[in-house]
Amino acid sequence: MNLCTSHTIDRSYICVGSVRQIRPGTTDSLARHNLFAESDQMERSIPPSLPRGSIASGRREMRRKSVSSREGREAKQTYGSSAPSNSMPTYGSRPATYGAPKSFEEAAQSKREGGRSSFGSGPSPGSSARAGASVAAAKESLVVKAASDVAAGSVIRFQGSDEFRYRLCLSVLSGRQVRIQSVRDRSVTAIGLRDHEVTLLRLLDLISNGTKIDINETGTAVSFRPGVVLGGAVRERFKCGNARGLSYYVEALLLLAPFGKRPLSITLVGPTETPTDPSLESVQQVLLPLLASFGMEGEYTPRVEVLRKGLLPAGGGAVRVTIPVVRRLRPVHVMAEGFVKRVRGTVVAARVSAQVANRAVFGAR
Repeated sequence: MNLCTSHTIDRSYICVGSVRQIRPGTTDSLARHNLFAESDQMERSIPPSLPRGSIASGRREMRRKSVSSREGREAKQTYGSSAPSNSMPTYGSRPATYGAPKSFEEAAQSKREGGRSSFGSGPSPGSSARAGASVAAAKESLVVKAASDVAAGSVIRFQGSDEFRYRLCLSVLSGRQVRIQSVRDRSVTAIGLRDHEVTLLRLLDLISNGTKIDINETGTAVSFRPGVVLGGAVRERFKCGNARGLSYYVEALLLLAPFGKRPLSITLVGPTETPTDPSLESVQQVLLPLLASFGMEGEYTPRVEVLRKGLLPAGGGAVRVTIPVVRRLRPVHVMAEGFVKRVRGTVVAARVSAQVANRAVFGAR
């Protein structure tokens, strides 16, 4: 902004001096030198007919206004504050009247430290650090609270022995610890866990790593903390006993082994045909096609190979189960039952006459 000092002499407007704004960082000597140089130049441009007194008075007026403007800026260099009537510090194309008052040195210091470049009020580095620390502390407290809530409710409790196999399988898949209480605690003949349930616990411990099983003295309460299903090839034959058929354990393996670390290959020994469990032929012709609709087909198709038939009470049957690892299962929507095309069956006889098997086939037809 340029300020001009004028005098009216003989109804003529003459500019005898030009005062420029002294910006921050400009020395007084340089500003005065420019001021006096412009004043001398204007003086030389004035015609000789003008009186020298008017020129001297104009020069004194310019010096007085320049000194007063410089002293006013030194005494009060604030942005957004009121300036003297004869001079107004603009520091740019427009007055900085927005934001809270802040000195030029503080604004430059905050800009060097990475703060806001505007001359208004802004967050300082210290306040930003404190705000970040408070947010981090709040997040940590939420994480600790969530972990404590999960730890408090991580154990799922059940009563009774119903659906014992599915409870354990779902515990392994979900990674949640279960505790089953009151397992046949009021039974008269047999209290606590049965032989096939203990065998199932041993089988799950064999194919996994990190599984922890706790059973009380009476067998009426069991705590099962699942581990990670590893899979792999099990060289030794696993003896399942004669309490349940081999399909009871094969179905549990078909639920867990596809989510293991390595493909599972294991040989189970026990009865292949029992009155309470489906036969291995039913697993091959019914369960495996159903799993194929979920994506377990092609190279991911499980194989259930019957090595030897075994009947009660001796047992002695053997089956080899090979289950690959499945990366992803696809959803299935079964809305229609379909039509029954044919009914087939298999008759197995051991240590009896062949006529017994023939009569069974004839009776089924």
